[in-house]
Amino acid sequence: MFFFYFFHELALVPTFIMIGVWGRGDSKNYATFQITLYLSLGALIALIGLIALYLQLPVDQRTFDIREITDYFRANPMSNSAQHFIFPLLMFGFGFWSRSGRSTPGHARLWLRAHRDGDASCGGAEKSSVSLASFAWRCR
Repeated sequence: MFFFYFFHELALVPTFIMIGVWGRGDSKNYATFQITLYLSLGALIALIGLIALYLQLPVDQRTFDIREITDYFRANPMSNSAQHFIFPLLMFGFGFWSRSGRSTPGHARLWLRAHRDGDASCGGAEKSSVSLASFAWRCR
């Protein structure tokens, strides 16, 4: 579970570099830090959810092994109140908006809205499901 979280959040580094290198306009550094803070907030929410999941295990059986956690909760179901607390944290933290690719249309719109300089060749990107990487490549 630790490695899952760690490598999921490690994907933030290429996003930071892509926006910083291929971004446009005078405020691309601001956009880079803005999106990094936004994604880091999601990482913090996911971390709180994972810690809460870990604390649901008995002290003598606590582990970060996803298979063992799954087996434990299959045999001993978690309470509904714990599920209602942990599920939203994991859902929003790991990506209701499919954060795993770090390049959803929501991220592109956030970046575009604040930092687009009116280039007609890039104008329709905020309404499409194009990834931030292809947008940055097309509009550089």
